[in-house]
Amino acid sequence: GSCAEYKHKSGIKKESHSLDYKNFFSSSKNLLFVYAKNLCQKKNIKLAWFRIFYVYGINQRKNSFIPTIINSINKKKGIYIKNPDLKLDYINVIDVANIFFKILHINFKSGVYNLGTGKSSSLIYILNKILSIIKIKDKKTFLKNLSLGDKKNGKEFVACMRKRKKTFKIKNF
Repeated sequence: GSCAEYKHKSGIKKESHSLDYKNFFSSSKNLLFVYAKNLCQKKNIKLAWFRIFYVYGINQRKNSFIPTIINSINKKKGIYIKNPDLKLDYINVIDVANIFFKILHINFKSGVYNLGTGKSSSLIYILNKILSIIKIKDKKTFLKNLSLGDKKNGKEFVACMRKRKKTFKIKNF
């Protein structure tokens, strides 16, 4: 699944919140879940459907935020962040793999579970984190190539982790 399945892309999302059937991607994910759920029920198979929030890490899509920023820095290209105060729930791909592995070895109730950290990070925070990690030599050139959109447009989109923590006994990543 994907956090894009939720109808409203802001706030703290519980698994019970409204779903989006208006665009092709989210509608496809939601219909796929219904199909998988029915198939698993018929065959008496447990299903953990994870609505995964913003995954980052090894082999991340090149067009995602973090690889785009790193590529722009490396190529000394301009960077425009439309909504620098947008706060999203980022989870490392290794944490996602670990929970997938863990559920293979425990008993759980079939259902939908959010998979995120339950914490948000703004895009400007992530940019600053990247800058501190890669230690840019020519910060002046970088700052000339950086432009930010309206900072007052910050929203937050975060996974509620209560159900996942209770079911899988995983507190934090």
